[in-house]
Amino acid sequence: AVALVNNGTQVDAIIYGSSEDTGLEALLGLPAGTLISNGSSGSSSRVTDGQGGASYANDDWHITASRTPGSTNVVAPPTYTPYTIVEIQTPVSDSDDASQHLDEYVETSGVITGATSYSFYMQDGTADYSGIYVYNSPGTAVVGDNVTVQGVVAESYGLTRIESVADVIINSMGNDVPTATLLTTGSLSEAHEGMLVKVSGECTAVSTNAGSDHWAFKVDDGSGDALVDDQIFSDAETSTTVGSTYDVVGPVNYYYDSFTVNPRDAADVVEAAATTYSVNFAIDMSSTGYPNDDYSSVVINYSPNWFGWGVTLLDEDLDGIYTGTLAGLADGTVAEFVVAVTGNADGWSGWGPQFGAPVMSECDVVQNGTNGNYGFTISGADVNVAYCPGTCEATCPTPPAGLVESFEGDFPPYGWTLYNNVSASNDISQATNYAYDGTSSMM
Repeated sequence: AVALVNNGTQVDAIIYGSSEDTGLEALLGLPAGTLISNGSSGSSSRVTDGQGGASYANDDWHITASRTPGSTNVVAPPTYTPYTIVEIQTPVSDSDDASQHLDEYVETSGVITGATSYSFYMQDGTADYSGIYVYNSPGTAVVGDNVTVQGVVAESYGLTRIESVADVIINSMGNDVPTATLLTTGSLSEAHEGMLVKVSGECTAVSTNAGSDHWAFKVDDGSGDALVDDQIFSDAETSTTVGSTYDVVGPVNYYYDSFTVNPRDAADVVEAAATTYSVNFAIDMSSTGYPNDDYSSVVINYSPNWFGWGVTLLDEDLDGIYTGTLAGLADGTVAEFVVAVTGNADGWSGWGPQFGAPVMSECDVVQNGTNGNYGFTISGADVNVAYCPGTCEATCPTPPAGLVESFEGDFPPYGWTLYNNVSASNDISQATNYAYDGTSSMM
């Protein structure tokens, strides 16, 4: 027996067996019959308040079972039920983020994507809920190992994790980790816990004390801040500058009521290259009479520098549409341009005959009543430009039937001269001028 005695009065006791512990009664000065259980052989009882005596009524609790004194106690090991990570991570309901297998002994497999000295993240595939955090894990498994884990599903301050890890079996090593899931900064959620993700955005804040702030820095792509923490990469808070844009990769944790991305090393925090855009030109030269032997190349010349040979256009499929791309333009770029032809006749200057927008037309960005220039504006996306030179139309109309020669000149209007199926040496007064818009007049 074990007894708690106060000034000769038994306050509490735990007693084994059915016999009275007379020796302890005498030692403690207790009345006879105090330290006796309910009288059942092989029982353990707790008696309180000085009651004692061989009566169930005097027991707070009692256990009757076969005893094996002197033998090693044997406890049957738990059975670990196999589940996928998705099955473990999927919550009970939309309103309850806890795992549907909370407190169960589970076995699951995946590839380690990130590790600390006391834990790791593992993932199987790239579907929602396919990653999980494994806490207090034994062994020497590292990133790239495919492992099978046995442990208990737990919720720690809202984070689903596997803890009380009994075993980590390495199935294979050196595996590729799952591709990081690309997310907007404001979209981290329960479905991404434990998963390897990538977010990109402007650094909006850097912590001066990540330990108390519970984040190292923040990035925002316009959809809301994503918190980046230093759980794995301890130098995270010194790796960024407010105002610069970064690509950040790492597994997702849930920490102090916020989802956090946890880069694994400096390679997971990379200053992003500035986003640039392109203008794609498609210029229909089929009815202009160009290019020809004198002017064999078609180019786009543009502001602000107006250098000749700005963008060379080519007709690779011989359909009369000359195409080319002006790349590397920053968002917000505004420029004017004209179509020009160049060749032997102008000494390959890039500034032979030029085609601009009709003066004061809807596609004339100058609007000064003198020169008509085309233009474009970059607004967060590539721009496609298509014109029949000298017009605001995307393509040129089909010329009238008959002998056709194109007008020449540097400014609109452009069109064709139809000689009514007679040679140019005949009466030119019978010729008809056709403009691109379909109007005509006698010469």
